[in-house]
Amino acid sequence: MKTIKQTILAIALCVISITTFAQCPNITSINTQLGANGTATLSSVFTGTVSPLYTAYYWQMTPNTGQNNAPGQAVAELQFPANGTYSVCATISDSLNGCWSNYYCTTITITNMAPSNCNASFIAYTDSNCVTYFSNTSIGNALTYEWNINGVTYTTTNPSVNLPNGNYPVLLQTYYAGQPCDSAYQTVTVGCSGTNTVSCVANFTSFTDTSCVTHLTNTSTGTNLTYEWYDITNMSNPILMGTTANLSLNLPQGYALFQLATFSNGTFCDSATNSINVNCGNPANGCQAVSQFVVFPDSVNPSSGNYYAYNSSYGSGTTSYIWSFGDGASSTQQYPFHQYGVPGQYIICLTVNVTYTTALGTSTCTDSYCDSSSVQKMAAGFLMSQMNVIPQTVTGIKHTEQLVSLNAYPNPVADELTIESSSADNKLSYILIDALGRNVLTGSIENSKVNIYTGSLEKGFYNLSITNEKGNALKTVKLVK
Repeated sequence: MKTIKQTILAIALCVISITTFAQCPNITSINTQLGANGTATLSSVFTGTVSPLYTAYYWQMTPNTGQNNAPGQAVAELQFPANGTYSVCATISDSLNGCWSNYYCTTITITNMAPSNCNASFIAYTDSNCVTYFSNTSIGNALTYEWNINGVTYTTTNPSVNLPNGNYPVLLQTYYAGQPCDSAYQTVTVGCSGTNTVSCVANFTSFTDTSCVTHLTNTSTGTNLTYEWYDITNMSNPILMGTTANLSLNLPQGYALFQLATFSNGTFCDSATNSINVNCGNPANGCQAVSQFVVFPDSVNPSSGNYYAYNSSYGSGTTSYIWSFGDGASSTQQYPFHQYGVPGQYIICLTVNVTYTTALGTSTCTDSYCDSSSVQKMAAGFLMSQMNVIPQTVTGIKHTEQLVSLNAYPNPVADELTIESSSADNKLSYILIDALGRNVLTGSIENSKVNIYTGSLEKGFYNLSITNEKGNALKTVKLVK
């Protein structure tokens, strides 16, 4: 039989439990005060009480906008990018009492934004003396300009530059009243028949014969070309393997990564990279597909919504690509361009399919990768309006880091998640991102393996991103709890 003291204690615990539950907030509305030139101040109205020192407020905008104050504040000061209708949602977390509010949304219409002051554009051509002229065709009044041509800055209206034959990223940034107002990006191809030759295209194929000799066959096109072959299996230490047109090598069994650099009249003009699998046995062991790319915004004018992606994927045989742009559209091009109907937060995915054939038969393999780092960047207010996938322009032997393997289990996640990964870079970190784009768990991966306690996470969808020491995302997988 319980004592009177035990009964009183039980009743007290019940009262505490009921009181704690009653403290959980419930958002009933969002107060909105519109300001000048596309600004607004928002605060949530809720019932119940919260612990002031342990309460965080989360705001989410669709399409996303920039916030002047840090996330987690009770009052959100917002700057909207353009006239239009936006959905703004709020939720509240009370960590002391361990509870969340409901998810409440309201609609805001902006009509007082000033129209754009300029429209940036340009054309480029190269004369017979290999001088490239950049003609500024931007529209606007009292504009000033800043060009970035092959890494060099120019501030004249129409610059002219001596460039060797090749492909060059060119960015024109326009300014009105000293503030950025628009930008234009193009990849400009320089090719002339004067001192320099026309630009070249680097390419090669490979096969391993029955004696396990690997033959690298040069299929590059161009005039007066010379070559350099590099073994870049260890990306931090590329090895020059030869300078002849074609190579035959006795390579060890397994995977190797080779790069061919081509030069026209002694000037670098292009490069090609292929993964080689030396396997004199079952062709199924030789099939390799690696999907990897890096998404980044227009660095000069990130609010323009222009995003680019370096596609550094590769395969050991005939390779095909399937891009998913996050809005239902897709492409099978290696370097596609996509214009979104509505600017917003989109996750880009790439699936690489490879068919690998030897004298012993044919095998197929596939790999997929979805980028989440760009969504984190867009959460800062820079919405994606177009995506342009471009090859990684090489001026030396440089490559993105390669994640050799990633295994995260169990999936669905229970109270503990195990991550096993390996890379040429041993200093790896993990970031677990929830459906609202928040980093909920971060840490380092020691000895290629780490166990994470996930019992306190809410049920839902998560992205697990593995990054290297430089902060570059190497691989991302989807998890469910």
